[in-house]
Amino acid sequence: MQDLYLTGDRLRITSRPDNPTKVFIGENVSLTWSYYQPSHVTLSKVVFGISVAVNKIEPKLVTVNGSNGFPDVNEDYKPIVSWAGNLTAYLAVFVLHDVQLKDGNKFFGITFDVGLLYNNIRNRVQLQVQAKRK
Repeated sequence: MQDLYLTGDRLRITSRPDNPTKVFIGENVSLTWSYYQPSHVTLSKVVFGISVAVNKIEPKLVTVNGSNGFPDVNEDYKPIVSWAGNLTAYLAVFVLHDVQLKDGNKFFGITFDVGLLYNNIRNRVQLQVQAKRK
């Protein structure tokens, strides 16, 4: 029976933000990932932050507890990021507030931590920050 879990269905991302995601200077942008989670897979946490490499997020801006959906927003980043997702609806949504031109040079990453039995699922996106239309 254990082989079923090792070779069976895994958590997977079913939709993700555009890459790059376009946003105007000074506006907010929602980055939304939807995912499929089979009943035998336990989501430990979702981590969102600045992706310095494909598999490394530093700093972590928000960590969402997989068992209760409560977000822990890094104190230093509370003015610029918030959680708007709903894990029971399989939605991870992070809102970046007051996006600035410098944010276009960063990659924002997400990790779905599913424990030791499966590989974590990762994705990242870059913003394309533009001046407002006149």
